[in-house]
Amino acid sequence: MNTKADRVNKDRAITFASLVGGKHIARHSHLLKIGSMKILIDPGVRNGDGVAIGTNALEGVNYIFLTHAHMDHVGDLVKAMEQYPNAQVFGTPATIALVAHLFRNSKLVDPSLTRIRIDDCLGRIRAVHYDREIGLGKGIHVKFLRAGHILGSASILVCAPEGNILITGDFTTQHRGLIYPFVPPDVDLRALVAEGSMIGRDTPSAQRVREQFEAKVKAALTAGRTVVVATDPFSVFQEYAVRMPLLQEDGVLPSVPIFLNERLSKVVLEYMEFPDELDIPKDRSRDLAEHFLTMGPLRKGGSTTLSGPACYFAGPGNLKEEFPLPLVMAILKAGGLLIAEEKYKGPSLWSRLQFGRNPVDQAGALMQIPATNHISGSDLRSLILQMQPRKTLLVHGLRTPLFRFAGKDLHGKAYVPGVREVIKL
Repeated sequence: MNTKADRVNKDRAITFASLVGGKHIARHSHLLKIGSMKILIDPGVRNGDGVAIGTNALEGVNYIFLTHAHMDHVGDLVKAMEQYPNAQVFGTPATIALVAHLFRNSKLVDPSLTRIRIDDCLGRIRAVHYDREIGLGKGIHVKFLRAGHILGSASILVCAPEGNILITGDFTTQHRGLIYPFVPPDVDLRALVAEGSMIGRDTPSAQRVREQFEAKVKAALTAGRTVVVATDPFSVFQEYAVRMPLLQEDGVLPSVPIFLNERLSKVVLEYMEFPDELDIPKDRSRDLAEHFLTMGPLRKGGSTTLSGPACYFAGPGNLKEEFPLPLVMAILKAGGLLIAEEKYKGPSLWSRLQFGRNPVDQAGALMQIPATNHISGSDLRSLILQMQPRKTLLVHGLRTPLFRFAGKDLHGKAYVPGVREVIKL
């Protein structure tokens, strides 16, 4: 007896289009069509470049899937949900929690969005757990797979009678020590849509970066120096902060106070709500939050008194907004160390410390370490060779390196679509 899936027309047209970006690493909103079904993956924005909500291409969207809680992936979420109220929206429980935090706290959110509008939309997002099937009808189902990018991040596997399509979102196959990495599904792929943010860039191993970071922190604290770590919420060094109490308990790092500024403290508390997603001992994860001290923004004229070695994690990492610049200056003048993610370029970072008439001596005071939570070019090439999709699309990267990677490294077996270019899968 034929099942409902067997009766589905297996010759439906399948198309894919990236909806935004082109000039930056900003192509994070995708429309997948299988027959008449429309699936929007990540209603994101970049520098005001939205998903073109209201265009004919998105009219009648059936489903909206969220890969993770970064603004370039979810920044247009509320507008999309209001424009298409019948669309069913899915995200992992952690992504839903972090999206709520993002929309209620980020200065990047459209100021015209009221708290009522935000809360109304957030309440409609349906939670989906990793590796569990969601039936969409018409013989199509979906699985959210671990992506390893940030807490709750997911790659989307769309399974249809016509074949399987994997849209990675932002992902990595390397383990950074806290978030479980992406593991490729054991399925035949009709198409792979993979991000290429780090294509054309040198990408050190995640383990080596983590070991370098922890070694530098240990050396500084052991020498009695105070350390400031410049990072953003949901970023790599913020994950290192979560690991630090465990390293202190194990005797790897000196037992000094660990301070988080207000934004980072709230995000760390969100992380603690999902211990099953953290690769740390479950019996120790419950009490981790108790090891951190919250540091409020320093106002002009506030105290910068230091009381012995400590480690401060503060963001945003570009030393603006609520980053306690007076405290950083006091720490560096007292012989402390500032560690920043390499994406915060030295000249601009340092120029914010060279203010007034008392510039800080740079020698041994500033260290920048490369860190990323995206897949490297070599790892992506190995993954594609392993999975052998019948068609590969490269998105979410700089166009020139992506074209070079597709032609040279993949021998022309991948395609870099243009913005809103409709690709037949």
